[in-house]
Amino acid sequence: MKARISFVSIIVALLILFFVYKFYLAPSKEEGGKTVVKSSVEKASVAAIDTDINMITQAISMYYSEKGYLPDTLSEMVPNYLRSVPVDPWGQPYKYEKEGDSYKIISAGADKYFDTSDDIIRSFSE
Repeated sequence: MKARISFVSIIVALLILFFVYKFYLAPSKEEGGKTVVKSSVEKASVAAIDTDINMITQAISMYYSEKGYLPDTLSEMVPNYLRSVPVDPWGQPYKYEKEGDSYKIISAGADKYFDTSDDIIRSFSE
């Protein structure tokens, strides 16, 4: 029996390799002359956030494709596009901000408060 490798399988494998390199093998960053080394927990949390945000953006894209406009809230997409409003690794719901055909998805970060220096923000446009 011949094994078939699909395009999706190749993309998934490349994404896994990218995350392994990005969060575990990449050299540490310099910050103010000091070497910053993220803990494994921090790296795993950021990887989980990227996975969650990818899922949310796919749901938003499907919503946009069907309706022609972005949702006003993430709750609006439950249950047709999302099972529930996702929460970040620290148990806080993601913040969704829409502006025209652009939007941001924000994690409050480890301190669990929005609008602080540890927020993780990803911006997108349709």
